Amino acid sequence: MSTLSIDEMLEQANTLYDSGENLDQCFQLYQQIVDMDPENGYAVNRLANCYNNGYGVDKDCAHADQLYRRAAELGSAAGQYNLADSLRKAGDPECIVWYEKALENGDADGAYHLAKIYLAGELVPQNNALAISYYERAVEMGDRDSMAGLAFCLLEGEVVAQDKERGAALMQKSAE
Repeated sequence: MSTLSIDEMLEQANTLYDSGENLDQCFQLYQQIVDMDPENGYAVNRLANCYNNGYGVDKDCAHADQLYRRAAELGSAAGQYNLADSLRKAGDPECIVWYEKALENGDADGAYHLAKIYLAGELVPQNNALAISYYERAVEMGDRDSMAGLAFCLLEGEVVAQDKERGAALMQKSAE
């Protein structure tokens, strides 16, 4: 067992994860943290990322998905987003629920993906107004991908009233 606190272990694991160095130790640290604090949604999500990407452990997407669900249920916005992403790739409309929960917890990417889903009519009936409202929410949160997506819609004027001035301004801002 480590003599470091959970916060110190998290800091060390995050540094290793972000640098891509010594991923075996990174995985072990996240596993220790989850063993010590199974309610730590952030650590559970990071452990899931290790399994999903094969960082320090054999790649196991099925186990990663189980951990993403656990992190999501613990309230981790990143876990909710990652679970939604995995469900979407599997064609499961439950992804919408989890993208919405991620958005409620401050994850702008959740809104971005909901906008894309409703704009394309992927897994749900197409709903341009709802798609635009999700883009708008993500733009308010500073999401650059959503700025570009909304800008395109405004410039084209096919799914929302054309507004070339705002569209150009958003496109410029998305590129900054």
